[in-house]
Formats: sequence, structure tokens, C-alpha cells
Amino acid sequence: GSVVNGPFGLSQWFYKENKDILDEKLIKYDYNLSKANELLDKTPYVFEKDGKTPFDPEKASATGDYFRHNAEGQPLKIRHFGSEDNNVTELIISQIVPAAREVGMDYLVEQGDFATLGAYMMGIEKNDFNAFNLATGFTAVYDPYTSSHSDWVGRGTNWSDIADENLDKAIEKVRSTEPTDREGYSKALVEYFVTWNELLPSLPLYANEYFDIASPRVKGLENITPEVNWASAIQYLSLD
Repeated sequence: GSVVNGPFGLSQWFYKENKDILDEKLIKYDYNLSKANELLDKTPYVFEKDGKTPFDPEKASATGDYFRHNAEGQPLKIRHFGSEDNNVTELIISQIVPAAREVGMDYLVEQGDFATLGAYMMGIEKNDFNAFNLATGFTAVYDPYTSSHSDWVGRGTNWSDIADENLDKAIEKVRSTEPTDREGYSKALVEYFVTWNELLPSLPLYANEYFDIASPRVKGLENITPEVNWASAIQYLSLD
């Protein structure tokens, strides 16, 4: 896979056609502990446990327990729930947890089954988790309405509960573009990606790269893309 800074797949035509523009306009959230500390210093979590002594980044480490606190002595704590037997959950534990500790953030990860994760995210089952990890699959039709528009807050598909006027306008512009206006649709999506990237309602960790490997006898593979599922693709395939 490859690192991305927006909600898109590497194979999508509008990404490939606008790659240079997006590389220029999107904020690149690179691994940067100094920048993380700079941003965290703008929050209430700038003290040690006593709520008075200033937090010292030099004392924090990947294996230590020196955390940021607010004036009330409450620690900067993230409680993350991830599905078990999941490589991404393991990646978060091995990569994000120690990095978070280095900037004074107590990042705790608990694992369980996928059904429980869904119940927690949708608020069906009471919980105190504030971070989750999921995957996003793309189809040939890209429409971010149900996943990011404020109309869908609390309705089970806008997972981040993001409600932003500018993001809503960008989504509505994408949806109102005439189906024959390929260029207009492409430009509208760039605006949406830029707005989404600034707000960052979720953290895109990476985009998968898929490969189809087949015998030379198999014909019709040129009709298969990552956005076409197997049930649709099989009608184009044949054996020579």
C-alpha cells in the first residue's frame, strides 16, 4: 500500500488525473513529533499530573508513562477499540501507541469482535471509546454524501459524526454535477478532498494496492479494476 492524505483510492481516475494538484494542495500529515507537541501545546493538556507544572516533552518516551494533563489533573487519554485478528489493529498497537506516548498521550487499545465495534461506533451499546479503525471500500461511483454530510450524523453511516457547512457544500457540489460533466465532477472532487483533508474527520492510514494474477489462458482481465467486484467482473472473463 501507499500513504495517502485523503479519502480516495490510488486507482480512481479522478485521483490519477489530479494527483499533481492534490500533492500540492493537500496537507501532508507526516510523522513529526515536534509538530505534534506544538499542536498539543495549544490544547488544555499542557501540564503534568499536578495540573500546575508545565509538561516537558523531553521527559516523554515511547515506553514511559509521563503524560499530558489539563488544569484539573485529567490525563490526555485516547481509548481505541479495534477488531481482533486484524493486521491494522496490530499496526496501530505497534506504531501509533508508542508514538503517542512520545508526545505525552496515553493511547490505549482494546480488541474485540467486529459486531461489538459496530455497536460501539453507532452508539447502540454504551461505551467510552473515542477512536476506532475500519476500512473503506470504493466502487465505480464515488459519492461521499452518506459518509460525510451532516444529514447523516447519528444515522449509522457518518461514522465520524462530522457536521461542517463547508464540507456539506463541497459534497453537494459533487452530487449536483451533471453526469456528462466529467471535468466539473473531477474539479468538485478536488475541492471536497481539500476540505476533508483540512478537517480530517478520520485518519487515512494507507491505500491498498491490489494485483490480479492469472494464467495467459484467461481472457478479459483488461475489464477488471479495483472498483469492479468479482460478481460483476466474471461476466467478462473466459478461458482460451
